[in-house]
Amino acid sequence: MRSQTRCISTRICPYAMLLMVGLLCAVGCEDKSTGLDSEIDLDPFKVMARTSVCTDIRNNLFLIDHRMVFWDREGSCVDAGYAHMLFAGTVDSVLCEIYESVAGVITNYWDESYRAMFDTMVANLDQPKLGIGQSHSVQRIPF
Repeated sequence: MRSQTRCISTRICPYAMLLMVGLLCAVGCEDKSTGLDSEIDLDPFKVMARTSVCTDIRNNLFLIDHRMVFWDREGSCVDAGYAHMLFAGTVDSVLCEIYESVAGVITNYWDESYRAMFDTMVANLDQPKLGIGQSHSVQRIPF
């Protein structure tokens, strides 16, 4: 008699395993390339930072509270010389931003509840924990 713990079909078992791994990763995976414990996929942020123009002075990504990303970039461009952005989970989910444009400095607080934290981070770009390290988790994202 065969063991009941075996897979019904050798074709189904690998898919079941992949599904389980995917579900575990959706809950929260460590980014093996950085060692960061993140609730979000950091790869799109790394690609964004790597491919962005006007980053010859500064180009930094920070993981905030394991679920948000703060991007600080600055370059010696005629226009669009700097940008600071706070994202919620994806590169399309901007919570707050301030950037230089042809029209001048543009500031948007798409979610007012993050305004104080964002303003503190922008004011403390030279600090390792962006001025919020006492009450938030702040980790630099290598890319």
